[in-house]
Amino acid sequence: MNLKKLKKDQILNLLIICNSKKQDIDFLEKDTYKVKIHSQPLKGKANKEIISFFKDLGYKIELVKGEKSHSKIVRVIDII
Repeated sequence: MNLKKLKKDQILNLLIICNSKKQDIDFLEKDTYKVKIHSQPLKGKANKEIISFFKDLGYKIELVKGEKSHSKIVRVIDII
């Protein structure tokens, strides 16, 4: 897991990999991360898992763009 320290109101670009055996996050380049999740991209399950995953890491995020895409833009709302 490679997550840089995030700041409140920071915008992140996420490349989502679904159906992964484990949850993981890797830094790619400036504010861009590859996130692996268990869920399939059906009925918002993947989006909910992404939000929950970041919450477990100590960040509350909101989805800004990419609700139905593998490329998403999120904003860090708060640091828990």
